[in-house]
Amino acid sequence: DDSGYLYISGRLKDLIITGGFNVYPREVEDVLSRHSGVRDVAVVGFPSDHWGEEVVAFVVADGVSEKELSEVCAKDLVGYKRPKRILFLDSIPKNSMGKTLYRDLKAELS
Repeated sequence: DDSGYLYISGRLKDLIITGGFNVYPREVEDVLSRHSGVRDVAVVGFPSDHWGEEVVAFVVADGVSEKELSEVCAKDLVGYKRPKRILFLDSIPKNSMGKTLYRDLKAELS
């Protein structure tokens, strides 16, 4: 700002707490990314009255169904780490450096 202070904005944490369990979005993203039809993926936590936060996956994919991705997650992730919702997008929003804009994805859920 004008006084010379630097303010950091963005994610305060890279952790989703769902039903009292810790979920690292990167772990879920890695599992989904292993499917050959997935081109890009981003996982966020979204407020939930029941879970505290729920795991939501945004996926850019070619010829892949939600059912297929749910099966991949069921095979490789314990129940609380599995996305409650899998949403398909044409592209994941990125900044000029190519970093995923997670807050924009969360805003799409609101």
